[in-house]
Amino acid sequence: MTPIIVTHWDQDKQKLYETETHLKEQGVESWSYFFGFPGRGLRSRNIEGERYYGSPEDMLGAAIGQNMTHWHLWASLKMCSEQNPKGTTYWNIVEDDIRLQDGWRTTYNDVREDVPKDWDIIFFGNGYTSEQTMTHVTGSIYKGAGLCLHWYCVRHKALNILLETNKFVRTRIDIQMLLESYKHLNCYTVLPRLADQHQTYLPA
Repeated sequence: MTPIIVTHWDQDKQKLYETETHLKEQGVESWSYFFGFPGRGLRSRNIEGERYYGSPEDMLGAAIGQNMTHWHLWASLKMCSEQNPKGTTYWNIVEDDIRLQDGWRTTYNDVREDVPKDWDIIFFGNGYTSEQTMTHVTGSIYKGAGLCLHWYCVRHKALNILLETNKFVRTRIDIQMLLESYKHLNCYTVLPRLADQHQTYLPA
């Protein structure tokens, strides 16, 4: 597993160092960074005729920056894969505060082996996720999705839908994906999750 770490250009270097140290301790020896936009100073406004989930005026700059960052990452992956069609066809995307659970690799390998072949996105990290709202497939794999994006694996064939359904900011990116994107995709979730976020409480 060689993750793409999503962060932003002026992120605290100590935070990134701690994440890198943690990944090495968990046996992850290599990764790449995608530097997104922090979003400070951005504001959303109501545009007549558009659909929102909540008031657009309540969207903070950091949340808008997160939407923009994931969208541009997907666009970059789409462009790179089309220029090199024999290259990577899926990517593990993690956020810069990821903390892997001990023993994650065994379950990760099992999931990659057992997940149905039609998969578009696998959520190894997740939150606000209930088994009752999903369909059990096998082992730790459930059909469906919850919230949070601190570790998801996305396939090339999902990128067009993600780009199209998230090109307009309607709410925070993980909520918008849940409401706009996942109904068009084959999403699978790993429970219990294989990763948490540092110093962040996430309900199961």
